[in-house]
Amino acid sequence: WNRLADGLDIHQLTVASNPAANANPPAPPPGAWPGRFFIFPASPPMSGKDVQQWQAQMRKRGWAINPNGVYGPESRTACLSLQRQEGLVGDGIVGPTTWEATFAD
Repeated sequence: WNRLADGLDIHQLTVASNPAANANPPAPPPGAWPGRFFIFPASPPMSGKDVQQWQAQMRKRGWAINPNGVYGPESRTACLSLQRQEGLVGDGIVGPTTWEATFAD
């Protein structure tokens, strides 16, 4: 938490004044970066169709993860595992690079 992942801006780590407005964004097209970083812990927890899409892809790739649409500790653990496997910065944050690695063929 003392450093930011490559391409991560501090403003993307703060909670908006009205987090409920974006609490359940529409899912992006398959493989398209949704434009927000999934972080745990967050208050309120990161959730939405985009999180569920990422979780479903991780499950398809072989991780034992429940695609419930909430980015919690199980999702962060799976993210860290993927990042290690792919040689990415292991920060547990689903950003553009981790998203692209998740959906790579």
